[in-house]
Amino acid sequence: MPRAVPRLALPELPAPRVNTLTHGVRVLDAVDIGMVLRWTRGVRQLPQDEVAASLGVSPELLRGMERGDRGVRLQTALDVLARLGYDVVLVPRDPALSLREHGTPPTTSRRRP
Repeated sequence: MPRAVPRLALPELPAPRVNTLTHGVRVLDAVDIGMVLRWTRGVRQLPQDEVAASLGVSPELLRGMERGDRGVRLQTALDVLARLGYDVVLVPRDPALSLREHGTPPTTSRRRP
């Protein structure tokens, strides 16, 4: 049975006025994810310990993620990003691999609403 993802009691940021697919952040490695996490926490002006507690992770794990530690499980990183309000979108670098132009895209697990 999938684990319920708790709602964060973080202030809401205004909805983006642009298409997030064209104005998102390109993430190439764990350091980039850490920069996004630090930026998000800074914009919301919240201490690391408080954010870690609201995410259900240890302060050490969040500190490591913000530093770009590579030992974090992919599912943990995806859960943290989702709880902070981020979607992870895969965009093929090769146009020949377009997921939408060549029929039905591969099915994905829908564990969260």
